[in-house]
Amino acid sequence: FEPYSLAVIGASNNPKKFGHIILKNILDSGFRGKIFPVNPKEREILGQSCIDSPTSLKEAVDLAVLVIPAELVPKAIAECGQRGVRGAIVISSGFRETGEKGIQLEKFLVSEARRYGMRIVGPNCQGINNPHHPVCAGWPLFTHKGEMAILAQSGTVAAAFADWCSLDHLGFSALVSMGNKADVDEADLIDYFSDHQGTRGISLYVEGISRPEKFLNALKSCRKPI
Repeated sequence: FEPYSLAVIGASNNPKKFGHIILKNILDSGFRGKIFPVNPKEREILGQSCIDSPTSLKEAVDLAVLVIPAELVPKAIAECGQRGVRGAIVISSGFRETGEKGIQLEKFLVSEARRYGMRIVGPNCQGINNPHHPVCAGWPLFTHKGEMAILAQSGTVAAAFADWCSLDHLGFSALVSMGNKADVDEADLIDYFSDHQGTRGISLYVEGISRPEKFLNALKSCRKPI
């Protein structure tokens, strides 16, 4: 949630594609760290020099944001892991929500991430936004700072919460769209934001609990109102 360098895998020059929208939001959010757009067909996107694959990263970035077809994600995650990347947001859809084939692909994605000690938000999510850092690695772009962390399984609901906060001049300390919760889930996030200095309260929207016992323990030990 506080990266100082990141790679956007699947960055695009096409304004209609999420790879373009997310890279633009990262820039427009005021992110001050290094940015590495990854696209083998482009030399430059939004003024940022491109590299052709994660294997071309000359340094381990803090965060990789993946916006590529689902079947390409596990390989890209492995390549990121080999370069020392330890955090990823998988925006791409086409996993568990699509049926048995997608379930198996998601399991493979998680196994590749764990092989390299990498944590993943998603897949099938709208990303994360920390206006205090600042970085918006997702969509839509909101920059209004506040003290409530918004954690939602649904990206649409997360965006609606953020919109209401902005309209009421509340802002938020962070927004997380959890998506399929293949790795990082609501229990992990409660634990994290319980100790997060800029957060005074946590707003949760969940459609199902991944690990009930850990979730209950997280609720009991959380030092912030939920």
